[in-house]
Amino acid sequence: VEGTLFIVERQSEPIFRMIIMNRLGPDNLIEDISPYLAFEDNAGFLLCKNSQGEVTGLWFYEEKERKECNQMISNLLSELKRSGSTSGQSSNIPEPKSSSSQQQ
Repeated sequence: VEGTLFIVERQSEPIFRMIIMNRLGPDNLIEDISPYLAFEDNAGFLLCKNSQGEVTGLWFYEEKERKECNQMISNLLSELKRSGSTSGQSSNIPEPKSSSSQQQ
């Protein structure tokens, strides 16, 4: 999967979701952002492990964009854990930016 990364806030559960619109084929990456999501900035990649144990590596061309995305997702995860919800509620999270990303 290679394409633009979106972090979206939805009206229904799960409230927060990460989507990579695949420019190489019809299959997009869709990952719910929930308290069960483990996220780590490691060696130039953002590593994401979901509740099923699947690991996704996100690569960003710009280090600054990777760090901004990591901070945004970390803020969302903190909010979800604080609220005790599986999906969270709308809050003071800054508007998401789209960024080019590539799954490894």
